[in-house]
Amino acid sequence: MSSLYVVVNPIARRYSERRLRNAIRFFKNEFSEVRLLYTEARGDAERICRELATKGERLVVVVGGDGTLNEAINGVAKTETSIGFIPAGTTNVAAKELNIIEDYEGAALQILKGKVRELNLGIINNRYFLLMAGAGFDGETVYGLNSTLKRLSGKGAYILSGLKVWIGGGLKKFSVKTDKDEYECYTAIVCNSACYGGNLKVCPDASPFSDILYVCIMPNGSRKDILRYVGGVLLGRHLRYKDLIYTSSDRVLIEGGPHIQIDGDYFGKGPAEVRLERKALRMVY
Repeated sequence: MSSLYVVVNPIARRYSERRLRNAIRFFKNEFSEVRLLYTEARGDAERICRELATKGERLVVVVGGDGTLNEAINGVAKTETSIGFIPAGTTNVAAKELNIIEDYEGAALQILKGKVRELNLGIINNRYFLLMAGAGFDGETVYGLNSTLKRLSGKGAYILSGLKVWIGGGLKKFSVKTDKDEYECYTAIVCNSACYGGNLKVCPDASPFSDILYVCIMPNGSRKDILRYVGGVLLGRHLRYKDLIYTSSDRVLIEGGPHIQIDGDYFGKGPAEVRLERKALRMVY
């Protein structure tokens, strides 16, 4: 039997050493040794996973939230190394999208009993994402997020940051180019997955198994319009709005300097090119 490496983010909001130890006993029945590698700073999960992929490890288990998983993905994408995921984050959107059990022991058993699945990834300026890339209001909200408050209150930190952006106003217009057309807008979300912020569905047709990206474009930026769009997403009615643009594309260009988030973490400012990388990730579940 071979060794198994488990990359752990100990400051993930729902992390529990006790629950992890309980889950690891299942792995010890299948592997000669289980080695825990703890992250200490942002970027560690990506670096560690890249090193393990370079060594030729066939499976790496990641324990953390969507941000930790994103780092791991960027470490192993386009390699033969597969990722197993034990969700321990604030919202665990990836787990909801992929139907991964949000319980340590359940997720561990799912990995052991699961099969390798090849997923498509989005790639923005050479960085991969599994879920979405959001620019404008979306990006501004994550840009202003208080990381300490996020650890303490979870979703509450996102809500507070979003309220500050909404009250402050001043979103800047930027352009989005797809395969079909060019649009002026204040918010755009490019989705590789349907789930967003939990079980919300900004682009309900999107999937890591679909061969195209879906784009939700919100062309207006007043406080009233932002409130209407956000309310529409919460109620699942936003695609009924006549001014909202819902389209699909192999490639999306974001022109201008909006703040951008990917998979719930801050990415940076535009301009940016977003495209689809097919069968770029191997996950076991």
